[in-house]
Amino acid sequence: MISVVIRAKNQAKALDFLLSNLKNRYESDIDEILVIDNLSTDNSEEIANKYKAKFETITKFSYGGSANFAAEIAKNDIIVIFSAHSYPVSPDFFKVIKQKFEENPNLAGTRCLHSNNDYKNYITNISAKQDPNKSGLIFSGSAFSKKVWKKIPFNEKVPTFEDKDWTKRVLN
Repeated sequence: MISVVIRAKNQAKALDFLLSNLKNRYESDIDEILVIDNLSTDNSEEIANKYKAKFETITKFSYGGSANFAAEIAKNDIIVIFSAHSYPVSPDFFKVIKQKFEENPNLAGTRCLHSNNDYKNYITNISAKQDPNKSGLIFSGSAFSKKVWKKIPFNEKVPTFEDKDWTKRVLN
């Protein structure tokens, strides 16, 4: 099964839509939803409770720190991270992720397509090693292996692009 992590701050409306989407369309693919909240002052916790998502507050937010915190508490080996304002569309979104990890036991992570550049690099076979910024992980719906994370945790000192930094370090 898959653990889904949602990082959010004061995004109650987006969080409600994402959680509704996950529960209504993908419930058989995931068995854990964690909301990692950065001191929201809106009703994000109430919304998480409405969908029976585990709500955790992180008081000293950093992108790498929140990803490490999520990986530490997630119960499954496959972890998919979303921002509250992003969401899966394809009906087989999580099935494909699970299939990729089953096919390749050495897979560290997989990026889900998000923009024209993502599609372009995918179609033209530009790998994460060649272009980690456009082909590496992007935490708006990508997955990573908890086993690999235990060996190479996210860098908590980079101000942003913790996903790109991790991709480069894992590939090296």
